[in-house]
Amino acid sequence: MTNLNELLAWFDDKKKVLVSLSGGVDSALVAYAAKTKLNKNALAVTADYKTLSSEELDSAKNIAKEIGINHKIIEYSELDNEDFVKNDNKRCWGQRVTAEKLARIEMGEKIIKQKTGLTQVRVRDIDGNARIEVESDKINLLQNDDIKSEIFSKLKMIGFSNVEIDPEGYSSGKLNLIFEN
Repeated sequence: MTNLNELLAWFDDKKKVLVSLSGGVDSALVAYAAKTKLNKNALAVTADYKTLSSEELDSAKNIAKEIGINHKIIEYSELDNEDFVKNDNKRCWGQRVTAEKLARIEMGEKIIKQKTGLTQVRVRDIDGNARIEVESDKINLLQNDDIKSEIFSKLKMIGFSNVEIDPEGYSSGKLNLIFEN
């Protein structure tokens, strides 16, 4: 599909739909199209699986409210799933997932977003060290000595041993590459 009209047309022969709403742009557009075409016969569902950041969950809630689509949140804790927590070599992350680590990552991302105004931020926890990833054309926002010093200090206060800025910037799936090397 290349435009909104094609997406809207996709719903023409549907009577009811359930769409997954992650809080991102793509799922928001699908939810909008579903609501536009099917009104009350469209339901958006967000999985609050406890490793989803509160920011993403809030985004999904706000999008659903703005669109006016019926919205259901399904709660599921991946951290109660032994296979998920085990996170063996069959998984892409290659490291153990804990609630503490996830909270530290989320807090680190919030600190950076609040200090810089950036929206696309990833903090990677690699053996207790924080690697900050932002869009490559925004890295310069982290180079101000005062901002950089405050961010590094706060990330260390929340438990990171060391902090670095990834000079290549953010790209989806980068963590897979880090662990392959």
